[in-house]
Amino acid sequence: MEEDLLIAHVGGKPDAMMVAFDRKTGSERWRSLSDRPAYITPIIVDHVGERQLIVWTGDAVNSLSPQTGKLLLRETYESGWDVAQAIASPVLNNGRLLFVMGWSRGSLMLKFDSDR
Repeated sequence: MEEDLLIAHVGGKPDAMMVAFDRKTGSERWRSLSDRPAYITPIIVDHVGERQLIVWTGDAVNSLSPQTGKLLLRETYESGWDVAQAIASPVLNNGRLLFVMGWSRGSLMLKFDSDR
C-alpha cells in the first residue's frame, strides 16, 4: 500500500501488469506495463526526494511513480525462458538495487544516480 492506494502486481494485458486501486472505493486509479509478470514483490524506495515503485518483471527492471504509474526508468533484464527464474524481491542498500535470479541465471546491480 502507498498512501491511499493498493498497488497490485496483477499481470493483466494490455498495460495492466501493475494496477493501483483506491483503498476506500476499490476503483482503479492507474495501470501500467505490458511486461511478462514474475514472482517478485515490488518495493517502494525514496531517492532524491521522490518515491519510486521498483517493479522487476520477466522483461525488465522498471521504476514507476507510485501515485500515477508513470514509467520513470526501465532497464531491460529478461529472465529468459521461465519468469520463475526471477523470484527474489529487489534489495536496496547504499543507493544500489540488487536483483538476483535463480538457476544460475545471473544477477544485476543498479546504482541510482545521486542527482536524479
